[in-house]
Amino acid sequence: SGAPAIVWTNGKGSNVVHSSEPVKASSLISELVGDSNSSLDAAVFLLERSPDGSESLSGLTSSGSLPLVASKYNDAAAVHSHVNNNKAANIIARETGAASGKNVLRVSLSEFSSKMTSLDKDSTPVDGKLTKQQKALENAHVLVVSIPADTNPSVIDEAVVKAVDHSSVGSVVLTGVRSTEEVKQERLAEIRRQMLSTPKRKSKYSLSGRRLDEEEGNGNNNN
Repeated sequence: SGAPAIVWTNGKGSNVVHSSEPVKASSLISELVGDSNSSLDAAVFLLERSPDGSESLSGLTSSGSLPLVASKYNDAAAVHSHVNNNKAANIIARETGAASGKNVLRVSLSEFSSKMTSLDKDSTPVDGKLTKQQKALENAHVLVVSIPADTNPSVIDEAVVKAVDHSSVGSVVLTGVRSTEEVKQERLAEIRRQMLSTPKRKSKYSLSGRRLDEEEGNGNNNN
């Protein structure tokens, strides 16, 4: 299992591709930005978990809380139902940067808005007048926008659609951090895999220990 993701790209075909194949978030994003030459290769909107630990994007879409996004659904290039490894935004940003070789930056919604404003301007401030974060924002190829669960849905709705409609943004991904239950189940599965892969080693150690005890016992009996 995994989190859902909706993907929009400039110049996409007429049909939405629905995929249930598991895909890693960083791999999905890296593939999208591989040959992009847009001012901003991709904007990735990552919704944090709900207070109850559930993945929040599904709840917002099913409840009709993102009407503008819904109106763009048929314009999407792809809809993925099982995006794996959706962890914190900084982890996705780091892994995507390593996989793609692009400058990937984790940002807030307000920082994303600043980037969009700069894309609309013909000129940018002189480098000497930019803060370190502003320089990073200016040079970023991919933005991973971390969105707290308590953010007003209308703000999310407007930000995503603005990115989708912007000609300078190559791709847009809307997804969510996977649920705590999914993380728990994955950890349990990993523990089970480790236990199944080591029984022979454990039995060997226990057998060796038993033989050593027997030899020591025999030695004591001979004294």
